Amino acid sequence: MAPPPVVVAPPLPVAPAVTAMPQDPQIIYGAVMRAAIMEIYQYHREAADTVWTGSLTELERSDISDAVKMQFSRSWMRPMNDDWVVQGMTLELAELIRIFFVSLSKALGRVGADQILGRGVAAAEKMPEARKFSPKRLLSSL
Repeated sequence: MAPPPVVVAPPLPVAPAVTAMPQDPQIIYGAVMRAAIMEIYQYHREAADTVWTGSLTELERSDISDAVKMQFSRSWMRPMNDDWVVQGMTLELAELIRIFFVSLSKALGRVGADQILGRGVAAAEKMPEARKFSPKRLLSSL
């Protein structure tokens, strides 16, 4: 008797790993923060620690999610080398901008904070993602 024919099933497709890909708001938020942080460390180095500690103090008072708080805190551990892309909802990202602005205002005054944040927004507006998500939307909580 002949052995039964061997049936080879095609391999099952492997599902791609699910990773949280940054969306337009997160990318824009990161661009605003990178530009502002770069300016602080380049031109206002003496205020950088005040902005950092003020931001983390304000963060603790905030009711945004712990995951977003952790990402924001982690970015401050290496501010010049981080992409500042935080996986949060748009309202959380706007709250992070508010937190940053409050600490920036305490360190450099309202006018200085407005100027630095304004230049950060201008830098983000040059990105292609800004056509879908305006950086000015992150200023809603100011």
